[in-house]
Amino acid sequence: MIASATWSFVLANNSGTTLTGRVLTPEGKPAAGAYVGVVVLRSNSKLKAQTQAVTDQDGNYRISLPDSQPPTYVARAYLAGYGVPPEALTSTTHLTIRLANSERTTVRVVDAVGQPVRSLWIGSYELAGRELPDKFRLHLARPTDRLGEVSFDYVPVGESSAFEACDRGVTLREIATTTQGLRQFVAEQEAKIVGTLKLNDQPVPNVYIACQAGSPKRSLPGRTDEHGHFEINHVPPGCIKLDAIGSTRSTPFPDARLDLTAKQGETKTVQWDLSAPG
Repeated sequence: MIASATWSFVLANNSGTTLTGRVLTPEGKPAAGAYVGVVVLRSNSKLKAQTQAVTDQDGNYRISLPDSQPPTYVARAYLAGYGVPPEALTSTTHLTIRLANSERTTVRVVDAVGQPVRSLWIGSYELAGRELPDKFRLHLARPTDRLGEVSFDYVPVGESSAFEACDRGVTLREIATTTQGLRQFVAEQEAKIVGTLKLNDQPVPNVYIACQAGSPKRSLPGRTDEHGHFEINHVPPGCIKLDAIGSTRSTPFPDARLDLTAKQGETKTVQWDLSAPG
């Protein structure tokens, strides 16, 4: 029911700054009643503050920007029936946002034996552009019906969108889709990885563990503690890649990779010896 357009912009002097502008339809007409939201994007990729306004009958809006250091902001416009145009970087405090057309997409979720999964909350989100971190995304969540289906009206035409289960412990794996406007998924129980990282039989503390799993690929972080132990939750089952990155001064080692597989609901135990060949 809600669509969005996304821009990121940088202001040299953000103290007491106001963002003004207009929201237009793809035909160039004023988009009245559209929500324009602004969030602060910190240098560490965390969102600090947000504010929003609603356009008037002429599509105009006015927003007082929250302070940010460094002053980087992300602006989004929301209006039913429209999607996401190409993202642009700008340094102005007057921003005209032109929406794009969108299409309806139905998501169908089944279990391992092909039966519909009912009442599973599905989140739809747009993949962030290159100016933003991948994890910055806009969600709209709805539950599946008795047929295991849920529809979203705002999926942008020609843009990357993704869907995920909002329920903890469940992940979605997309299967072949032959019908336009229909995407089919299998709901699976997430796995868990627990392990110990060692070098020459000694634990390696404070090492970043990067986990990649799922389709599309999902990145999940972990870090070893003082005993070399690490734990990674909410891992999609299937083929998994682990990367040990960032040797310490006391324990230097080359970056290493470990390939493994995990079943649905499995707690996978890993004893990772960096001194072992290959």
